[in-house]
Amino acid sequence: MGKPRVVSQFEGLEHHHQILQNPPDLKQWRQRLHDVAEPLRLTKAEFDTYFPYVSNVWSYQKKYIRKDGVEIQHWNCRMQPQTNKSIKDIGNILKDKDEKAKKTRSKKIRDGGTCKSFLRIEILLDSYTLSLTGDPHKHDLDYMDQIKRNNALRLRCEHEIWRQRQPAEILAALQGSTYMQDGRKQLTDAGGEYLKL
Repeated sequence: MGKPRVVSQFEGLEHHHQILQNPPDLKQWRQRLHDVAEPLRLTKAEFDTYFPYVSNVWSYQKKYIRKDGVEIQHWNCRMQPQTNKSIKDIGNILKDKDEKAKKTRSKKIRDGGTCKSFLRIEILLDSYTLSLTGDPHKHDLDYMDQIKRNNALRLRCEHEIWRQRQPAEILAALQGSTYMQDGRKQLTDAGGEYLKL
């Protein structure tokens, strides 16, 4: 009788599916959608594929439809200063800390709020035109990846959790420590370099 065979918790996972399947040129697309140095014209398919990978950069604000039927959407950089919290609100939160702590979750208020970038998206039939209407970003894409995860990664992880995978198993598979070739690079290109448990 030979040595007992050690079975990895990830054995067979590669036969089911690859957790992270990046679209082509994702790193370059993410950078373009972060910077929007010049107006970008995308098809609906391109927008639906790549924009969820920069949802950690842009925050939807409002939309309206012009008389000619073109939908206009306005997005702000997530690092824009918070204008909806007053000093009085923050003071009340601190004053009633013990009472409120029992009712609400604690949330850290992010410092910074110095970016004044705005994104305008025009939607006409199957094309999207993105243009920057404010100043360029005061931060880079890597910084945004550090403070918030994009929707594409979040939905991918959520899908794996629904498939009964453990968080450590999902993270290890995403980072390429199990079976995925170039896993760490793909994860970084998708904005998940700082993904952790």
